[in-house]
Amino acid sequence: MPPLRSTKALAPLLGASLLSCAVTASPALADAPAQAGVSFGNITAGQTLTGDTQVTLNVQNSATDPVTFIQLTAGQFIGTTPSVRLRQQIPLPADCATSCTVTADLNTTAPVQGGSGPLALPALDDGGVVLVALAFAGTVGVAHADLNALVNNHRPTTVVPVTNTPWSPSTPVGLVGDSSLTVQATAAPGAGAPDGTTVSSVQILVPGQPSWPTLQLTPSADGTSWSTTADTQAIPSGAYPAEAVAVDSNGTVGDPVPLTLVIDHAPTLNLYSGTIAPDALANMGVSYAYGSSTLGCGSGAQYVAPQQISVSVDGSLWNSAPATATGLPQSCFLKVGGTGTIARQLPYGQHRLTVTLTDNRGHTSTATSAITVALPLNVQWAGVKSPLVVGLGTDVNLRAVVTAPDGYSKLADWLIVDRSRAGSSSVSGTYPSTPSWPGWYSMITGTNEVDVAVESDNGLSSDSVLDIDVVPTTATALGLSTTRARRNTVVTFSGHLDQCTSLSTSARPALRNAWALLQFRPAGSSTWTTRAEAVTNVYGNVFFHEKATATGAWRITTATTTGWTGSTSTTTTLTVMP
Repeated sequence: MPPLRSTKALAPLLGASLLSCAVTASPALADAPAQAGVSFGNITAGQTLTGDTQVTLNVQNSATDPVTFIQLTAGQFIGTTPSVRLRQQIPLPADCATSCTVTADLNTTAPVQGGSGPLALPALDDGGVVLVALAFAGTVGVAHADLNALVNNHRPTTVVPVTNTPWSPSTPVGLVGDSSLTVQATAAPGAGAPDGTTVSSVQILVPGQPSWPTLQLTPSADGTSWSTTADTQAIPSGAYPAEAVAVDSNGTVGDPVPLTLVIDHAPTLNLYSGTIAPDALANMGVSYAYGSSTLGCGSGAQYVAPQQISVSVDGSLWNSAPATATGLPQSCFLKVGGTGTIARQLPYGQHRLTVTLTDNRGHTSTATSAITVALPLNVQWAGVKSPLVVGLGTDVNLRAVVTAPDGYSKLADWLIVDRSRAGSSSVSGTYPSTPSWPGWYSMITGTNEVDVAVESDNGLSSDSVLDIDVVPTTATALGLSTTRARRNTVVTFSGHLDQCTSLSTSARPALRNAWALLQFRPAGSSTWTTRAEAVTNVYGNVFFHEKATATGAWRITTATTTGWTGSTSTTTTLTVMP
């Protein structure tokens, strides 16, 4: 089957004047054949069809799949749209038990039904046509026949030379216009047209585009060529499917010639502005669009696409490279470094960034933005390392040191948040204050995540996290059997240790198996010495028995160990008498 052609969108035509039908029953035979069949009667392959043509179809009915109707289709591919299907359903007569002949009237000069515009464009153009006959049993096709024929209604021909230009990145397809569009064409009467026939007009139609007028071409002095120039300043950027159509002196409308009219008013660029890093140009991109059209990338790149991109900083050229588009229309995107990479770093400070894009039709667009080149501030906790272990109820003075690695940025504001505590567990401030949290403490044991976040005057943020492990503390009490004793008398010292897991006094279980030290400091001395050691019992109690040798202060202390922090009892003085 040779290629088909078509010019315009045409909905299926059912019961249209293009194909009308009649039926003729054949004499009944004794038995219907087992398999249905259909064949062309008076039309043969390669036959030329013109005007109204009668098409006869021979139908062989089937006892197992009785044919209910024949569908005849005339199909072409013409110009810019899919195949045109002209269909007619031809019912079989009731007495077509075995075979019969049906007839359809194929009007090859009929115009497009439902079309709009200044010209009645032909439904079938001159050239190849495929006729397909399908026999249906209900909704199921049971037999078919097809053949290739020719349509010739002597339609005038039009040639627009640019329509055959092959596409390449440097030679895009289509007729291009910016402020104006010029179209040139040649036209001639159709082969076999009556003597004296001439071409009376050539028009450019842009279906479905109200912004486009119908373009009437003007003939040259000798009538061999046609041309026009249209003002396209008010027509939005885009690639517009169009058709060039000639009409001869007999009123015969010619076969439409497809072409694409490209309007390129240069793209609009969308360039980032704000704070960036010194190496940001290596990955920075720019988005662009040709109005609301499909130009610029994807399928639209065959008409218009970026070709060169350059970057300037404070008016000095920074980089220039070929450009390659990515994305789909309305989301076209390319890197400011083009097909290469910008390794050169920007200096710190405020600058003016300019990007210039040139497309493959030579149109240029420029976008400028204000940028600040800076790095985030560096913030570190001062005097502590993570994790920091503290006892329950212990106050901690938290402080952070802020530095500017770029030597340019300054602190604007800061926030310290205890992420492990409920409520408003945070402190904040602004320059010139520095991040600090005096007297931080936790009311329960566990790990607290304390985060200090700072923001620079350039809007960049950074943070540092300190884990504070809050462990239980001990509460140590001391009791003496007496506060006055004679020398060398044995005195009983009793102690009690509790483990604090909350600042609530109701949550203090006895601390068993804890190592306790009994310490003594003679009167007038500042030095403590350990006089005895013991382990608490299951009740958290501990007992010591010591001789009273001198007047002085006594205390019980516990050491810090894994799981809790140590504590010391209050001091009690024992007076020793001679």
